[in-house]
Amino acid sequence: MAFAGEAPTRPIVPRLSDLDQRREWLTSAGVDHQVVGGWTDVYGYELSGDEGADWARFFNEHLTNDAATLAALTPLATVPLQDGELAARVLEAELNPRAGWESR
Repeated sequence: MAFAGEAPTRPIVPRLSDLDQRREWLTSAGVDHQVVGGWTDVYGYELSGDEGADWARFFNEHLTNDAATLAALTPLATVPLQDGELAARVLEAELNPRAGWESR
């Protein structure tokens, strides 16, 4: 992945997003539950605050949707650390999804 005109970082390993492989691995490893999230290469900290907030919401939405298909997974949200106010707003929206981002 690459952000804000920067060079691409490490490639995303396909098995990280393959939920069937994850389910099989969890079972074979005897893991009952796993917290899942990204790594710093995909958080978009190179983006402006507004773009970073948009990216964090997009990332969190898809991670949450994917994790919801496998009960053994708990998603770990990301926030745009390049802007503290926006980071707090994204986090608040993640903690209280009914309130929504736009109402803040």
